[in-house]
Amino acid sequence: MNRILPHILILTTFAFVAGACSDDGDETLGYPACPEFSSGTAPDCLCDNGYLGEVGWDENDEAYTGECMTPLDMAIHTGDVSYLTEIETALTEGLGDLATAKAGSEEILRGIYGNGPVEYNPNPWSQFILTGNLTNNFALVPGSVHGRPLATAGRKGESRYAAFGSNPFSIMDSNSAGYAAAMKRLLIWLVTGDAAATSPAQVTLALGMLGVDEDTVAYWLDAQPESINWSVVRCSSAVDLASCSGGADVLIVGDDFLAEDIDAVSDVVEAAVESGQALLYSHTSTWEDTAEGTAILSHFDMGFGGYGGNYFVEDTAAWVDVEAMLAEGGLAGDVERVLSHLQAGDFSFDWSGCTEWVGQTSCGDVTGFRREFLNGAEMVKTYFNGLDVVGKSVFRDDSARFWKIMALVGDWYRSRIEYPMDKEQTDDNTFLQA
Repeated sequence: MNRILPHILILTTFAFVAGACSDDGDETLGYPACPEFSSGTAPDCLCDNGYLGEVGWDENDEAYTGECMTPLDMAIHTGDVSYLTEIETALTEGLGDLATAKAGSEEILRGIYGNGPVEYNPNPWSQFILTGNLTNNFALVPGSVHGRPLATAGRKGESRYAAFGSNPFSIMDSNSAGYAAAMKRLLIWLVTGDAAATSPAQVTLALGMLGVDEDTVAYWLDAQPESINWSVVRCSSAVDLASCSGGADVLIVGDDFLAEDIDAVSDVVEAAVESGQALLYSHTSTWEDTAEGTAILSHFDMGFGGYGGNYFVEDTAAWVDVEAMLAEGGLAGDVERVLSHLQAGDFSFDWSGCTEWVGQTSCGDVTGFRREFLNGAEMVKTYFNGLDVVGKSVFRDDSARFWKIMALVGDWYRSRIEYPMDKEQTDDNTFLQA
């Protein structure tokens, strides 16, 4: 009995102390730790130094509400650049995204071009294929003279597509016969997703809306040894395009159709992308940026290079090999150079090379200007113009994080610009930030 009594006293004392603590209302042990990037005595949590936002506790859900985020994340979340106190972080993250985008396309291009030279000369009577979607799309044939995208390719879901600012089949028949091997590997990539793979035993190619170019495409395909494995279906009517091309592995489509058929053809292309069908766009209208072609390219997040296309630029591709081509960075590299110069503040051009023609000033021939600034700036402009056309906000739709950062970079510099200014009297970096 004497040995039991001390144990009873100890248990009684423990219960009394525990009850006393409970009566004081201290329930901190019942709350989870403060959320990420916050600290305090739970549930009273405050964002850590350098983070923005608020954290609360919902008694009904027994969970924290709100979150703490970096100034850049807060600016992206709200679309409000005033949360940023510096632009260096945004520029650095944007450059990182571009590096990732480039890496994603390099192996595809190596598979398409192999070890040989990359030669494609579309002649001045051709267009450029721009894109703002640097996450999914990449330069398939960048010019080696001015770096303009003579052809662009990409992926969306299960669909793979390529778009040429010319008819590549007629170009190969005339002055770029050496591109044939790359074209065949491109077709394999479009169908299988692997340019180095063995071509399927049977591939159906549907030709649609190519107009007078249809024969040129069909004849080139028929002349190749691989044609034994290709079935070619001609789909010349916009009305029948869906039923005619629906079973094909690849739809080779052009812009030679009536304006009244834009919606019908556009719907077919949209459905093809959504179903995972492969597509190859062949431009049939020389240097014109047609409404018909624009409708098709919009489903690839692409667009034309504007009035005149390659007519005034006369770009061409003559690369020693794919590695030399990749070293220039492609479409992502164009934007990458702009951001790098903005970050370093080292833009410097001799504007005396600008020319005037019919009252218009052009600086495209200023040494280094096109490569270091203009190509990338045009790519960014293409993306945001595309959003404007469909009435979307980059901060409210499913745009990639990179483009939200680009919008903030633009807002940051724009808020610090004082007008008027001109390129002769203004520092180059300030002028180009505007």
